[in-house]
Amino acid sequence: PFVLIIISLVFNNRMAIVGITVSTFLTQILVFISMPQAIVKIDSDDHLVRIGLFGIAIWIAFFVNKLYVQRLKENAEQLKIEKSISEFSSDFVNINRMNYDKMLEKWITKSGELFDLTRVHICFFDEDKKKITCTQEWCGEGVEPNKEIHQDFPVEEAPVWIETILENKIVHRFNKDDSEQEK
Repeated sequence: PFVLIIISLVFNNRMAIVGITVSTFLTQILVFISMPQAIVKIDSDDHLVRIGLFGIAIWIAFFVNKLYVQRLKENAEQLKIEKSISEFSSDFVNINRMNYDKMLEKWITKSGELFDLTRVHICFFDEDKKKITCTQEWCGEGVEPNKEIHQDFPVEEAPVWIETILENKIVHRFNKDDSEQEK
């Protein structure tokens, strides 16, 4: 059973470990019930110790499998992001006036989907940084577009985080739960 447990660790399928666990315990209990003692002097204490050792080994196997599967998922997500960055870089090296809007639309859509966002805007400040105009917008499923209300929008009426952008600082993150003033 230990060999099967170790082999099952590398699969992204918990059912293999569950099957081995159930069969191991059932086999040990069946042997214990049908023959609590044998000629080799295996008594009930020996069976209980073996069942306990199998239990510990199986618990460790579940733990290692959980870590392994979690790492696989993290690596797959990281690879997805790295591929997107590579594709993004390639697309924007070849950008020109003719495909500028098409590329922006493509990448705000990909960014919104990749990072599971509800809305993405590309907005620009005017020359004197008094107004904001949004040129591109992507909305997730079920989200109403609002690009029109962000045309020639006065900076003084904008949320507090606009000041952070004007100071060339990073705006870290906004959640659905943020106050209305912050949205």
